[in-house]
Amino acid sequence: MGWTGARELAEAIPGLELDALAHQGEHGIEVELPFIARLNPQAKVVGIAIGHGDLASCQRFAEGLAGLLKKREDQPLLLISSDMNHFATDEETRRLDEVALAALERLDPEDVYETVTDNNISMCGVLPAVIVLETLRLLGGVRRAERVGYATTADVTGDGSRVVGYAGMLFGA
Repeated sequence: MGWTGARELAEAIPGLELDALAHQGEHGIEVELPFIARLNPQAKVVGIAIGHGDLASCQRFAEGLAGLLKKREDQPLLLISSDMNHFATDEETRRLDEVALAALERLDPEDVYETVTDNNISMCGVLPAVIVLETLRLLGGVRRAERVGYATTADVTGDGSRVVGYAGMLFGA
């Protein structure tokens, strides 16, 4: 089955719409493009911006995505771009980020959603993270999570009064 891209996704996933305006104020995809281009200049990218939603909408999205991916011979890379906690002190951000990262490492999409929500962690990509974890679960499971990096803006600026956390993670079978 060939990849037809965004239109195929929009037809398969409830609530997903083709909307260029959704990407105007969102830079998460653009941040990843130089890395993707460096690793594979011929890569085809379909960017999806996720606005608001709840756990049930994430599960429906994942069901549609998994259903589409099950039909493919080749499996694409699913990439999430998200900051971690925003604008607390360095100490508080690291504490909250550790709570969120521990939930991600447990590989349970519902746990990730509830942990971030219940602890008021301002992780802007929690919904994409839940969607991808649920998609991987529906495709046969994800068995490992690996942290490959973590820092806050205080590591660069030296100012720990109001920081943003960043983490790199890999998920696999």
